Amino acid sequence: MSGKTDLHNKLAGQIVRSIVAPIIESGGERTDILVLTESVVTGVVEFCARNDGVSREIVLDALVSGVQRRLDEIAGVR
Repeated sequence: MSGKTDLHNKLAGQIVRSIVAPIIESGGERTDILVLTESVVTGVVEFCARNDGVSREIVLDALVSGVQRRLDEIAGVR
């Protein structure tokens, strides 16, 4: 794996745990996790759109496509 891939995988695990663990430990549920995730994604999309000078829709479409690809990979879909 490339150094970037290793870093992405390491950070993704840390970020997921930092979102999920405190919510579950405080008695939260899936909805609480999703609401927090929406807030984080909104901030990331807004940052990328402004930073790259593109529309939010372009960023969001790229994000959703990437998420779908990763989910398909995890599920073994080609």
